[in-house]
Amino acid sequence: MRWIFSSVVLHDSSVSCRKSYASDLLDAIWVLLVSLGDFLLDLLPHDVIYVRMRRRELHLRVVGDGREWRDVAALAITKLNERRRVIAVGQSAGEAVSLDPDALELVEPLNHPRSIISDFEAAGELLTQAIRRVMGRRQFFNPVLVMHPLEMLEGGLTKVEHRALLELVEHAGACRGCIWTGRELTSEELGAARKCKTELFSLDDS
Repeated sequence: MRWIFSSVVLHDSSVSCRKSYASDLLDAIWVLLVSLGDFLLDLLPHDVIYVRMRRRELHLRVVGDGREWRDVAALAITKLNERRRVIAVGQSAGEAVSLDPDALELVEPLNHPRSIISDFEAAGELLTQAIRRVMGRRQFFNPVLVMHPLEMLEGGLTKVEHRALLELVEHAGACRGCIWTGRELTSEELGAARKCKTELFSLDDS
């Protein structure tokens, strides 16, 4: 009886070792695939978009070719349905609301007295719409975004604001994004963002 018990324990230990080895192998394969994906991603010709954010203005510039979009950071959104739908963006949003104030509301998602974002869902839609307008039909690959908030920076970004900016990047469909809070960046400096691997952009990468 003692021998049988010993045999069972050895068998279970062998199975456990095999499971552990298989798990480690799968983890290694996953890491390899992620690294390969990042390498292939760097080879694609992604546009870099410089996003400068103010409470009442959003300015996007495509690095290298001069395309720009600058407008009021506002949306005209339907308020009669449970699902909000964007009707107009920028200055035209205010005009649309003035024509139909009962059905539309004006939302300024970057305008808040204590934070850089007041309405995350609306801010994500504003950024998405702005990217579509500045890229037009020439967008073949998802862009890289450099997010540059210009106001409400006293004491630096909070962890919540930092995370919100990165989630905005993801919401807008960008392949990668990073945050910058210093002076205005030049096109040459922004070129390094294509290979930036950190969430905070550094000039050491250029």
